[in-house]
Amino acid sequence: MKKTTSKPIATSKKKSNSINENQNLVYLIFESKTGKSKKTSIPILGSRVLEPYVSVKDLAVNHSLLLSINHSHLQTLIDLTNLSNLFVLGFDENLNFIGVSIVGEKANAPFQLLNQGKYFLIISQQNKIDFAHLKNIIIPKPQIRYKELNELSNQELVERYNKECGNSGWSSSRGVFLMNLKAELHSRKWDISQVLSNDGGLKLSSSNKCKLVDNKLVLISK
Repeated sequence: MKKTTSKPIATSKKKSNSINENQNLVYLIFESKTGKSKKTSIPILGSRVLEPYVSVKDLAVNHSLLLSINHSHLQTLIDLTNLSNLFVLGFDENLNFIGVSIVGEKANAPFQLLNQGKYFLIISQQNKIDFAHLKNIIIPKPQIRYKELNELSNQELVERYNKECGNSGWSSSRGVFLMNLKAELHSRKWDISQVLSNDGGLKLSSSNKCKLVDNKLVLISK
């Protein structure tokens, strides 16, 4: 089993385009010296990666993360800048384990990995994984929770935002989805100032439902 330590590399940043998935469990299978198997589960947050660059910090902090690579490029650049003490486990298209990279203490320089894997499991070193006895890793293939935002028409995207207004429920997975929703609204080159809060997040009260008028999101009058 291959173990490598990643090194910082300097490259220019590109925009990340990822879509949130359901939260699932990943199962790590260990084999003891006596031949008995032990299964450990870890809750993970999943995200589909649609571009050859992805910033892990922009997707999730303090959560185990499963990246599903869904672009046509040969390799993916995974940006781990300002993150530390992580294991990055790589898998092929059949979910076979192909190796691990170890991210140490936080680096001052850009810290990135370039890899051909199709799935990446990023977890904290607090999980104390014994790679010498790791036999198998079982990862449920992600089930798409939302239609890709960049495939929605303008009207469909506005309706998708309006659907979130008045929804008081919260989870880490919904937070990632809302981040991607805001990014897609920005990418349409619309004026979305009326639906942005002072801290830059989306306003989500029921009174913030809107319509698109001349490339501007305008609140719907009561």
